[in-house]
Amino acid sequence: MTEKKVIPKLLFIDTVLFVGCILGDIKGQNLTVEVLEDVQKELSKGKALLLLPEVIKYEVIDKLKEREKAFVSKIKHYFGMLKTLRGEDRLPALMKKTIEKAKENLVKDVQNKHKEAQTLLNKIFEHENTRTIEITEEIFFRGCRRALIRKAPATKNNKNKSAFKKDQDCMAVESIINFLKENKCEKLVVCTRDTADYYEGDDLHSEVLDDLREGCNKVVSYRNLLDMLKEEFAKSVKKEDIQSLEKGMSDFVVVDSLPTDISNARPLLFFNPSHSFSNDIARGTFAVSGQESVEKKCDWCGISIADDNKSPYPDCCYQCFVSNFV
Repeated sequence: MTEKKVIPKLLFIDTVLFVGCILGDIKGQNLTVEVLEDVQKELSKGKALLLLPEVIKYEVIDKLKEREKAFVSKIKHYFGMLKTLRGEDRLPALMKKTIEKAKENLVKDVQNKHKEAQTLLNKIFEHENTRTIEITEEIFFRGCRRALIRKAPATKNNKNKSAFKKDQDCMAVESIINFLKENKCEKLVVCTRDTADYYEGDDLHSEVLDDLREGCNKVVSYRNLLDMLKEEFAKSVKKEDIQSLEKGMSDFVVVDSLPTDISNARPLLFFNPSHSFSNDIARGTFAVSGQESVEKKCDWCGISIADDNKSPYPDCCYQCFVSNFV
């Protein structure tokens, strides 16, 4: 019998890191998509294989589609709140045009970024050094059983009594265990931010660690992709880069960051600097002529705005600000 070739290094990256990097990029955080590109480059060097349980692959795709749909819906609702301020029939024509253009551009930007993200994910998921682990009946059964007996990384959510029926983490771990039964491995690198389910203090939960060690000589874990790239692939990483990525990952639920309450939305409604279109609005580049206006005028009443305008909104005079927002 031919002895199986020993794989020097295997990588496992959890769903939240893939999704978090993509959504962090959409929100404007630095070093998010770039990190996934670095992962792709390391795969191309052939120094490691990426283990991709099929359940993780489809969970990533599903969550991104879900976020895109929810985000676009939020954007439309967000701008629709303008109607409640003074009534659509009372809004100046220029303001209507400005808002509609801003909304269209933001929706288009979100959709384009999701398309770009899917292209990058496809390059990683379909890479020659990625090993997709299909969900077999045995893996499905063992994953459900693992969740049912609450063996880590089973979801520790007491509110959801039926969580075991669809615990992707358990199926992912069982997928890796199944792969390691058939393949020898020197080192398995686990990268996940799910500290509640995968970790026990600072280390991987013993129930996860013990099962994975049966199929490989060494198991290490990271909670940050940059830490993983630095330690496993000698990538030069600055401390501030890790902090920036952590911020992007911690804020990755961009849909929930959009305000739904009108009173909270008012200060952000027109000139939120976190979105690129806001600067265009503030500069007046969405004017009917398509050119910046030399004379600054209020979009509400049309009067000239002085340079010392006290209104926090560049295109709204102080009197209209007080009348409509205070």
